[in-house]
Amino acid sequence: MEEVSKEKLDQRNQELRQIAELKEKLAKSSGDHSSDIPVHPVVKAASKVLLRKTGWKNEKGLRHVPSEILDISVTEGSVERALELINRVFHALGLQENCDVKIDGEKQTTWLEFKDHGVRFQFQLTEQVRRSNHEPTEAEKLAQKRYFEGTRLGRFDTNYSYPPRYDYTPTGLLTLSIGGFPYRKTWNDTKSTELFDRIEEIVIGVVTGIEATKKYNHEQELESQRRERARLRHENLKKRRTEELAKLEIAERQAQNLERAERLRKLADAKEAQAIALGQLTDKLIDWLSWVRAKADTIDPTVFVSDPILDAPFEEGHYGYRW
Repeated sequence: MEEVSKEKLDQRNQELRQIAELKEKLAKSSGDHSSDIPVHPVVKAASKVLLRKTGWKNEKGLRHVPSEILDISVTEGSVERALELINRVFHALGLQENCDVKIDGEKQTTWLEFKDHGVRFQFQLTEQVRRSNHEPTEAEKLAQKRYFEGTRLGRFDTNYSYPPRYDYTPTGLLTLSIGGFPYRKTWNDTKSTELFDRIEEIVIGVVTGIEATKKYNHEQELESQRRERARLRHENLKKRRTEELAKLEIAERQAQNLERAERLRKLADAKEAQAIALGQLTDKLIDWLSWVRAKADTIDPTVFVSDPILDAPFEEGHYGYRW
């Protein structure tokens, strides 16, 4: 437990040093004036879309077009503040790391790509919206009364739209989420501290996440290599086992053939001895004895001879017919 606590303490001290160094970089680059920070091209493109006056139909009042621009989801009153925050974060990230912003229109996601490290994180900024049960207005109550009175009298020409179930109230509090697997970090506006006051903490958090992700990826690569080595060992053992079994089968078959050859020779010797004892060693028997001994030599694995009939090539069902 003591080693873990010391490791976390050292990591926190390192982050604090990095935050202090980044504050100095930001002070030099902007002179403490946010207006001196150049507008990021992606932020400029998002501004043109999010500041449109019309075309927004989200029931919560959020402006959200992730297929076209950054993955931002905020109400009208928070658009400019959200864009300013993102621009500052991107500027600070650029001072610390080589970072590219990519929009995946198909998946409607925004990615921060750190090509020097082979790491990318998903980026998302949202505004917290408070939900409450909708209280019908006087106009909605009057419309409802007019509609039900009309239907009671048999008039069905009165259109009636049901009031919403909930009301959504913007809070102005932003939540920034950056990361992926295995690292993801979220920062929130609070009543005492705004995200604008935590730019350096956010950026150093991203840097920490990059290192954590690289470490995880390295460990996964080592594990993948270990598994591959284990797989190759298994495949090699499996191959060797198959080869050994095949060689053993051949050896057993040769041993069987040797036993068969010895039995044939014993048979020939016994028949020959019997015929000699009885005085019945005829030419026909001599030919047969020679044939038996020749077949014994053919199947004997220690004798290298070839049988002109049994060892000749033969294909079942081919008779040489021509059509």
